[in-house]
Amino acid sequence: DYSTATELFIRFNSTGKSLNRNDLISAELAIKVENLVARKIKPFATKYKNFKFTIPFLMQCLTAVHTGKMKFKRPEEIWDGSDKIKIYNSWKNTAKGLGRLIKFLTGAVKWNSDQWIPSMNALIPLVFILSNHNFTNKEQKLARKWLLLTAVHAYFSGSVHSTLDTLLRKLSKVNGSKLNKLWNITKKELPKLTADNFETKRQTGAVMSLYISMLRNSNAKDWDSSKNPLDGNVQGHNASLEIHHIFPKDILLKNGYGYNQINTFANYAIISKDANLSISNEMPKTYLKRNNNKIVIKKKDRKVQCIPEDIKIWQIKKYKRFLVERRQLLAKRINEYLG
Repeated sequence: DYSTATELFIRFNSTGKSLNRNDLISAELAIKVENLVARKIKPFATKYKNFKFTIPFLMQCLTAVHTGKMKFKRPEEIWDGSDKIKIYNSWKNTAKGLGRLIKFLTGAVKWNSDQWIPSMNALIPLVFILSNHNFTNKEQKLARKWLLLTAVHAYFSGSVHSTLDTLLRKLSKVNGSKLNKLWNITKKELPKLTADNFETKRQTGAVMSLYISMLRNSNAKDWDSSKNPLDGNVQGHNASLEIHHIFPKDILLKNGYGYNQINTFANYAIISKDANLSISNEMPKTYLKRNNNKIVIKKKDRKVQCIPEDIKIWQIKKYKRFLVERRQLLAKRINEYLG
């Protein structure tokens, strides 16, 4: 691992660029504990097929577990006073915490790949907790609520290192449930969702990741005759999941609606490509009630996707009313899901 430190030093001198904080931490660790970075940490980055970790993220997790904080005056402070055995044990616990995290993300949150993770920073306090304590069933629900709300409310959007440092230092002092402490010290900034949270037009990001989690935990089914689960695990011809515009874009455009009104979360549903192609440009007042060999949409299928049941607003002249009611339903159902 001395070669790792040397390589970083050469890069600094050949490019004239300053090494960033994580480069320095890695270099210090490479010097302090021979082979840990090369033989343990780097291979771990690709251990889980659908969850790829960067070396800087893994170093942050190790730093959190090893020290219980995130801010230091000098990178070498992280490893000062620690022998090789202590640092190796910290990595062992970090790897354990990360493994438990993957189990939590795929099990309780229902994210089958890292594409759904809105913020890697929010994972670090969870890894810190999971490094020496696995979640109970009740704790999984609280951890899921915390993770999803921190994403929607952009809790880690400011001074990330300061925020993480404050949380980790407080958690380090707790002898009891660190997860309960984490919730209690952050809950004021993580209120329940309102209809306004679904004003976004984004098809990816925190709100969509939350929606996917709710759909999969509710065992949502596709809107075609297969009734396959929308868990992302179904493969084959046209099985991939897509964003479906409940009211077709072309028809809305022809009726004078702008793209900001068309591309809005309240007009999105998640279905397979096959179902999307079958529906094509049909209006919801037609296809939401269909039950034939291609499209089978029962009341429970509409309910889980938070579709308002008032048929009167499934028509173009009531589109704005549909958006208002669906946003209210989304907030209500997702708050129920989060608990």
